[in-house]
Amino acid sequence: MFLEQKNAHFHLLPFFPCPKLKIHYTVLMKENVLIAVSVKVIDGAMYALNDFLLSLSPEGVVEESEGKTKEWQGECASLIYLEMDGAENKLKQLEEYLLALTDIWGKGTVLSYEVSEIGDEWKEKYQHYFKTKKVTDKVVVSPPWEDYRKREGEIVIRILPGVAFGTGTHETTVLSLTAIEEIFLTGNKSVSSILDVGCGSGILSIAGALLGANRVFGVDSDRDAVDSAMDNVIRNDVQDIVEIRHESFGGDDGMNPNILNERFDIVVANLSGQEIKRVATSLLAFTAHQGHLILSGFLVGEKDEVLSAFGDIYRFSVIERTLGEWGLVNLKVY
Repeated sequence: MFLEQKNAHFHLLPFFPCPKLKIHYTVLMKENVLIAVSVKVIDGAMYALNDFLLSLSPEGVVEESEGKTKEWQGECASLIYLEMDGAENKLKQLEEYLLALTDIWGKGTVLSYEVSEIGDEWKEKYQHYFKTKKVTDKVVVSPPWEDYRKREGEIVIRILPGVAFGTGTHETTVLSLTAIEEIFLTGNKSVSSILDVGCGSGILSIAGALLGANRVFGVDSDRDAVDSAMDNVIRNDVQDIVEIRHESFGGDDGMNPNILNERFDIVVANLSGQEIKRVATSLLAFTAHQGHLILSGFLVGEKDEVLSAFGDIYRFSVIERTLGEWGLVNLKVY
């Protein structure tokens, strides 16, 4: 997922070799330190880079733009934050991938590459950028430090921004929230259960509970995301409805529908296009007859490829939505 933070500035470092990386490896034992990794590549390689960065940081990729130096020329760099634990291995993987991109696209593919440490100041930046926002007709997302009083008909979700993706600002989150809301607003009495795959901060799970679901199950393979989601579930007082679990999903080692002995009226997966295709069979297996399978997190141009992973598309009633460069499909499963 891609967030946007403007007016950011980074000191540009040479690409390879980058001796400062070894220095950063030696200081990863400091407490309360996040590792900020900023990479800028040529336009043709940007989407490939961002897909790889999402594999290192499933919580999301920040697109930094409107830099203050001439070198940036107003273009975007991609930024991820890594926790101390496991950062060294991920940095090595990234170096290998950047070398592979250079082999494909040629010398000059990587325009900048910086690794730096940040302490607790990232929390203050979140408080500066994250404000209360009405993201759908009914759903308002607000940070806990703002005293927002809801108006009639509104549902307010309190989200503490952190390392987990999902604060309601990204287009794919807005699309997913809107799709879930529309299902409940149609007065569909048969909708009572929701499975949120890749739940991140838990925002979609919480929204489902507040909109009227009787049971919501959120799953994420990232431990930090699970911790964040559980915290937000308690913050919104829906712990009696929403269960969050640390699990892999899809593939041979993924969750088996028979373990839960349950199919869900709504299955929502706000993932990358590549991830949706990987777990397509499992997503269908968890979706109840006459249920809704909501897919987002893919670029508009990826829609046909994503849908092809579900076989004969004529088995479904398909509702499509777009917001910016991002797409969503709501499949009614027959």
